[in-house]
Amino acid sequence: MSIPTAVPFYLVIEGSFDPYVAERDVEACTWAGTVKDIADCQFENLTSVIEVGTGRNVADRMVREAAELRNIEGREYSHVMFKLVELHIGTRVAHAMVR
Repeated sequence: MSIPTAVPFYLVIEGSFDPYVAERDVEACTWAGTVKDIADCQFENLTSVIEVGTGRNVADRMVREAAELRNIEGREYSHVMFKLVELHIGTRVAHAMVR
């Protein structure tokens, strides 16, 4: 599968004490693919999501979009997702999503 070079790619960084880049297929490193993986709780220790080329950390925006995707799909919030939302968006938002 060829991916257009104009599409931004995103690196998921996991781990607080010994950070590492999560191993993923290149096709999944798009915005939509990364949001889907976050919504599917593929990353338990997600600390940041770096946009290749700009170096911006877009984790907060992606976690918010992933939480909204889970809500739209009617999926329950796991403990992992709750903690991720709490860390990146805030405790109030995390508690509101559980209700």
